[in-house]
Amino acid sequence: TLPQSHKTIFEMSEKTYKALICQPFIHLGSYGVLKYMKSMGYKTFPELFDERYDEIINHKERLVAVVDSVEKVCKMDDSEFHHIYCNEIIPKVIHNRKLAKSKEIKEKIWDKFVKELVKL
Repeated sequence: TLPQSHKTIFEMSEKTYKALICQPFIHLGSYGVLKYMKSMGYKTFPELFDERYDEIINHKERLVAVVDSVEKVCKMDDSEFHHIYCNEIIPKVIHNRKLAKSKEIKEKIWDKFVKELVKL
């Protein structure tokens, strides 16, 4: 098993939700948090960012992978970025916004919370 410091913490702050409903994002948090977000129905942005960082347990190595991913986007040709943003990113941001405001996501979060509470 993983040490406690390496276990995924699935709570997402208001800062995460703010990014989630407004723009493409990289979540430099706990190991596996993107996998969790996807399981909840949120869309992430692999067309911009190499999301393999989410599978890296070591914090320093995960940070280096995130920096590399951001640098790749910064070096992207403007027309390529514009094409990806308009055709792939905007629809995903709209999807995430709708999901964040939906009754469905609130029920999923509550159900997961209750299951974790029962385990205590």
